[in-house]
Amino acid sequence: MSARLNFLCISSGVNFLKRCQDLATEFEYSFYKIPTVDVLIDEPLPFEQVQIVVLDTIHVSKQEEIIGAVQTARQFLKESFISVIANKKMPSEVASFVKKSGGNHVLLENEFFETSRLEFIASQTIRAAYVPVKLNEFPKDAVLDFTLFHLMPLNQKLLPILPKGSPLSEGRQKKFEGIGEVYVRREEVDLYRAYVDAHQDRSAQGLKSRCRAQYLSLCNSHSQLIFLLTDQSEGASFKEGKWLYDRCELLAKDLLTTLSAVGEAWDVVNNSSLGEMGSVERCPTTAAYSGLLSLLTSVGEPTDVMISSLLSDVGMLELHPRVTKKIRANYGPEALTQEELAEYQKHPIFGVNQCLSRTLALKDSVKQAILGSHEKTDG
Repeated sequence: MSARLNFLCISSGVNFLKRCQDLATEFEYSFYKIPTVDVLIDEPLPFEQVQIVVLDTIHVSKQEEIIGAVQTARQFLKESFISVIANKKMPSEVASFVKKSGGNHVLLENEFFETSRLEFIASQTIRAAYVPVKLNEFPKDAVLDFTLFHLMPLNQKLLPILPKGSPLSEGRQKKFEGIGEVYVRREEVDLYRAYVDAHQDRSAQGLKSRCRAQYLSLCNSHSQLIFLLTDQSEGASFKEGKWLYDRCELLAKDLLTTLSAVGEAWDVVNNSSLGEMGSVERCPTTAAYSGLLSLLTSVGEPTDVMISSLLSDVGMLELHPRVTKKIRANYGPEALTQEELAEYQKHPIFGVNQCLSRTLALKDSVKQAILGSHEKTDG
């Protein structure tokens, strides 16, 4: 039995399977397919863990059958992220019920085939589920509210080495000698940040640790906000999204204060973006630099600059997968057709519209910064 599968596709549709297979091939995800959820009942999958499940319900007309399929998938894939692909006519209240029944995210048929939302979702779920931190940040006898994991070099399996609530004894420290980086679950990043804040080291290295913890917390909240912006199961009130937006603003202010004290921002945020879909995941890095530059040059309001940077490439997720694939491959503007180039140049307005459709209260200065952010195509 294999330890971990990246991507499970549940569908018998030729075009649906091709969309998933093409994505998995490009990003080098391990891939497996089954035609229906009934296969899960008949025989267990040959994997200990499945990271993301993409469930096709496009041609399922009855609501109770959709709910049943989602519940079956959840029953047999308890720890997996389940993305449900639904008919484009599915009402929002049904999409919300799908999520309550065990789905993590809902995409409509046209969004699945014609946008790059799935690329972002898969990248965040597969490549950014665990976040690297430094083992030397935790002193002897430290008791943590989160679990530490070690990435085994041969099978790439993440092994829990310090369970939540267990002390980091001297014996364990000796056992872990030679391990520079350990991992925490993405959903426990805020607990890691709280620990670093509560055990402040006044040295220069301690300041960098706090700065990086704040940065990772911002990355996490930013990613959660983008997930909600692309999720059809979220209601019109978008309460959680508004809370995350406010949290991103607060985290940006905290990070800016610490970054200005560190002085070497590059050491903190370099190679720390979470995921591999592309520019959307690099937005927190861009935000860190642009905010610090704004502060040092007194150009613009630093927090507004950071928020506009965080949201500047949301519209990239609305582009066709063919377009974002070319962009990721660094083919350059000349590789895009005239139609693709026109679509790409509209991504800032796509992003603003996506935010406004969820009634996020964007300041005019933030909107204008996003709308003016797309790259020129003449080099």
